[in-house]
Amino acid sequence: MDYSICQALKRFPHHVQALIIYDICCQWSLHFRQRVSESKFLELFDSLEIIGAVGKWHLAAHILECFPKFSLNFVEGAGEVDGEILETLWSPLDEVAGLTQAMSIPHAQEVIDDHMNDSNWQKIISDSLCTKRSQAMKGVSEMKPAFEQLTKCLDASLVRGWTEQERVAMEQCGDHLKIYEVVAKKLPTLVEIQLKLSETEVQHRNLSSSVSTIMEDLAIEKLQMLLQRHVASLGSTCSVAQKNELLDRRCKLEARISTYEHKVSVIIKLNDDVRWATQDGRTLGMDPEAGEASDDLLALYPDEWFTPEKERITLPSALTAGKIDHLALKPIAND
Repeated sequence: MDYSICQALKRFPHHVQALIIYDICCQWSLHFRQRVSESKFLELFDSLEIIGAVGKWHLAAHILECFPKFSLNFVEGAGEVDGEILETLWSPLDEVAGLTQAMSIPHAQEVIDDHMNDSNWQKIISDSLCTKRSQAMKGVSEMKPAFEQLTKCLDASLVRGWTEQERVAMEQCGDHLKIYEVVAKKLPTLVEIQLKLSETEVQHRNLSSSVSTIMEDLAIEKLQMLLQRHVASLGSTCSVAQKNELLDRRCKLEARISTYEHKVSVIIKLNDDVRWATQDGRTLGMDPEAGEASDDLLALYPDEWFTPEKERITLPSALTAGKIDHLALKPIAND
């Protein structure tokens, strides 16, 4: 890559800038000049400024930090280009591939070269540049009124500040282009949420382990949905070994549910007078795809005998609002 770039840039001795679009330009450009200076076979004009960019098709697979620094959208003078050359040839060359199967290697190479050269010629001369120019002119005429209207609605000081930031970013590039970085707030993971809630629980001198109990409920619900899908995949022709495995999984799940129900009943002090917000007092996000598909297997067990994957799990959030306040369970229910 270094040799190809250096040889290509030698053909333009009077140019002061060069836009290099490469799939991994974010890594390649870091020490490019150092590699050139340390090599006996590479030469580069010192006055030449190299602007690195990544093609739009490959940039989507890069990390977020690469977007403002190496996107062609923020390279002044780059125009409306995608930065992909070989990828745009895949579709037309697929049509030629069938013709070259019976050809000799030199003949096939000549045919492919001819089609590639024709594609490059069309990009430069015929419809490509003209189409992009007409699209750009149309886009400017359509967006300019909306842009001017939006500018009038904004604070003039903000507009001046943004304009100055844009000027600096276009002139100096580098980290100054971070003004175009997409701001995405990273959401906490489930483990981080559990840790935060547990720490809050300890700080309030609540040692009932309510947070770990709720996390156990989520784990049980996940196991229930997985088991529902497993039952749906068995159908009515399952073997004896599959039935034994299913019964074993159901026994383990039922034991885990019983342990959880006992623990949660102690925490929220359940009794017969407890009023629930739902019809039967408990909630469970059942898998909609698994309900009807498991009818064949459930036919083997009348009255849905022993199906813990369909049991309703007790949740504090299923209590009525008044009962939640009465039992002082609002923090747990909200969590």
